[in-house]
Amino acid sequence: MKRFVALLLFCISLITNAQSVENDIIGKWKATNPDGVNAYFIFDKDGFAYMGDDTMMIGGKEFEMDGEKVNLTYSMNKTVSPMHLDLLVTSLLSNEMMNFPMIFEFVDKDHLRLFGNDENKRPTAFTDRALVFERVE
Repeated sequence: MKRFVALLLFCISLITNAQSVENDIIGKWKATNPDGVNAYFIFDKDGFAYMGDDTMMIGGKEFEMDGEKVNLTYSMNKTVSPMHLDLLVTSLLSNEMMNFPMIFEFVDKDHLRLFGNDENKRPTAFTDRALVFERVE
């Protein structure tokens, strides 16, 4: 019985920790790239993502890209290190998907290190090109 209770408590802590990471990413995040341009990500509780800069924001349930209606969602794998974040652009007409694989980690509760590369392959480690986003909402 004691082993069962210990296992149950362990499983509850894993579930709580996974939910915590998922809840922790929800919000609006801002970083400034080396060129001085502000970049933003918004992750909402329904799994939609938005991204942009000071002049425009795209994403969410429906927006237009190359003349086609698409949406932008995100998914995470919190069981690996560094954690994986996938930004998924899905055509609302054909359901065709494009995946933009990234890695991320929380520096602290209000700072998120995020890194993707130009080759559309998931990085395995952070470099000095990774941006640290600060929670602004």
